Amino acid sequence: MKYRRVPGTDIDLSELSLGTGDNAGLFVWGNFTDLTKSVARAFEEGINHFDTSPEYGRGRAEANLGSVLRELKPKHAYVTTKVEIFDEHKQNVAKRVVQTVEDSLIRLGMDAVHFVQIHNPPGTLYAEAMGPRRRWATMEMDDYLGPNGALEGLARLQKAGKVLHIGLSCEFADNRLTRQLLETGLLRWINIRYNLTNPTAGVDGLNALQVDQRYDGIFGAARANRVGTGIIRPLAGGTLSDASVASEFGVRHPLAGGDFSTNPAFREMMRAEVARARNFRFLAEETGDTLAVAAYRFILMHEDVTSIITGVSDDRQLDEALEAVKKGPLDSALLKKFLPLWQSNLGTPAAQK
Repeated sequence: MKYRRVPGTDIDLSELSLGTGDNAGLFVWGNFTDLTKSVARAFEEGINHFDTSPEYGRGRAEANLGSVLRELKPKHAYVTTKVEIFDEHKQNVAKRVVQTVEDSLIRLGMDAVHFVQIHNPPGTLYAEAMGPRRRWATMEMDDYLGPNGALEGLARLQKAGKVLHIGLSCEFADNRLTRQLLETGLLRWINIRYNLTNPTAGVDGLNALQVDQRYDGIFGAARANRVGTGIIRPLAGGTLSDASVASEFGVRHPLAGGDFSTNPAFREMMRAEVARARNFRFLAEETGDTLAVAAYRFILMHEDVTSIITGVSDDRQLDEALEAVKKGPLDSALLKKFLPLWQSNLGTPAAQK
């Protein structure tokens, strides 16, 4: 396993991190014995970072992660957890931040965590994308930086020694507001989407590529402000896999949850995402890899990636992720084949403007 330094810290994270969300399900719905075996394998292979949240399984993921860590007693295990702000907390966001992190520490059985992120993305894009399914409050700059704001609460936790570094989740975030928060110099860690079907965070000149959310220039802004990047949705909701591209709507593991598995409204979205993922089937012939392995290796090509946060449902999925980091980044010559695909909107005519 190779490691990459989180800028502005003395922390070296494994190129592969384990996420604990409902979307994969192992940490939420999996058998505890199976979970323990998988995490033990992860430690043997050098994984040293886990990404969790009280939102995942309504606390089950944090509790299960804490139980596994106590049982295995690894020498090095870095943990990121998150804070979700709801409308009723907007009058005193700092108070909510302190309380929820203290609750997370109890579930995790830890005195402190290495990173805490505000899970709510800045701006209105999340609320617009989720519509009536919106769960979190819309956050503007004053909710982060103002009196009794989120960063004030995190600063209190840092002063108390309960949080080492602070960060932000950037999925469905307003890029302008994200940049402003990065430029405060207070953040050391962000989660950002970057994969074969949406590479906008790290590849320039893709104006013709239509995606549900653009992240143009965020890698560069993170680098300029010494902020590490954890890559979420590396397999685009599981669609970048051999089984999914051989199907119409994608293939989901029995443990996998989240909207892609449980919400019928996402069915057509999955069909469209699978069609986009099929553009990359040629990688099997080019590399000899499964599509999932090649998708991970694509992400490792970018020097601004700190760690890939992958959720796994079983050991087979963990094996693919581990195989990818052992093989390392794809040959840079493949970018010449990716660029025309992205610039052609993955073979889909651009919508009329």
